[in-house]
Amino acid sequence: MKIARNTYSTLVIEDRPILVSAVLGCLFFALSTGIVGSLMAREWVAGIVLSVSAVFSALLIHLIVRRVQVIFDRNGDTITFRA
Repeated sequence: MKIARNTYSTLVIEDRPILVSAVLGCLFFALSTGIVGSLMAREWVAGIVLSVSAVFSALLIHLIVRRVQVIFDRNGDTITFRA
C-alpha cells in the first residue's frame, strides 16, 4: 500500500497488485499458448481442458486484480473504499 495523498483533511492510500497481475497474466499467456499448440496438434481433450483453465485464470484476473483506494476524510468523519 502506498500513500497517494496526505493533507490535513484527507489521507488517500492506494494499492495496485502488480506482482499478482503479472503472475496471473503469465499463466493466462502460457495457457493460451498451450491451447493453440494442442489444437494445432488436434489434441481436442487437452485443448478443452486448457481452455477451461484459461477461462478460470481470466476470471481470477478480473476478480482479484483491482486497484483499491482507501480515503480517510477528517472533515466528514468518513472512510471510503474504492475498488
